[in-house]
Amino acid sequence: WDGNEWTKVKSPDIYHLNDIWGSSSDNIYAVVYSLSGNSRVIRYNGEKWSAISNELPNEKKGLISIWVDKTGKGYTVGTKTYSFVGNDFSSFSINKTSFLECVRGSSSNNVFISGQYGGIHHYNGMDWKRYDELFSIENNELNSMQVFENHAFIVGYTNQNTIIIRGERK
Repeated sequence: WDGNEWTKVKSPDIYHLNDIWGSSSDNIYAVVYSLSGNSRVIRYNGEKWSAISNELPNEKKGLISIWVDKTGKGYTVGTKTYSFVGNDFSSFSINKTSFLECVRGSSSNNVFISGQYGGIHHYNGMDWKRYDELFSIENNELNSMQVFENHAFIVGYTNQNTIIIRGERK
């Protein structure tokens, strides 16, 4: 977008895009799945898109969201949770009991993950914490968020009602 019109950027191969995150116009990441259904992470360097992961095993359409901090450490979530730097991916568990739908942060020591059943997890740079007081077995999903240094806004729905959660670090 140049202020007047959009420019189409060609992606490698044919992918379905699930989420996109970037820190500048030449540092954009996306989680995608191919026509075969396998998930991967791609990166745009300002000129072209390229894959930074192989197709991740057992991740049929399973990576839903991505976030990368200023140092290049990233997280992607869905049916599994991965952290990565460059093209080195590691699966990890945060004791989840639901499908994870969104990851966002403001720095490497302030990362949130949300998902179904009100699941919210926070990483402080050392440990992941699940906020059990927000976790329920009701039919709800927390599927998007915006994180600032001292505030987090998480949105979703339960049955036919909107959920907006505002968290503040004291």
